[in-house]
Amino acid sequence: MGRINAEVDSRSEQEKYDVDFNPRRTTDAGSKSEVATNKYERAGGEDSARPDFVGSRSTAIGGIVRHLIEVDVSQMAAKRKQIKLLQEELVEIQSRINENKGILEQIEKEDSD
Repeated sequence: MGRINAEVDSRSEQEKYDVDFNPRRTTDAGSKSEVATNKYERAGGEDSARPDFVGSRSTAIGGIVRHLIEVDVSQMAAKRKQIKLLQEELVEIQSRINENKGILEQIEKEDSD
């Protein structure tokens, strides 16, 4: 265990920040990260180079919600159309039931005569 700690502590500061550091590899396949101390960059406010995502995010979210509403409205219209077709089928089926009952009554009346 002492050997592992000695190896870890013997690495240079640059090697500690080298993401792809491998002592057996001869070429550097990845990128290195560097630590810059005492440097702070302002990441917001009027002088920021970053775009204002709050306004565009709310616009995008509003667009998504509008799209969801449109989808729901179209689904509701499709379901109402299906309901109307089913109600028409129910009326036709009820008509056939009534017609068949009439035929059955005639058959039973003839059989009793």
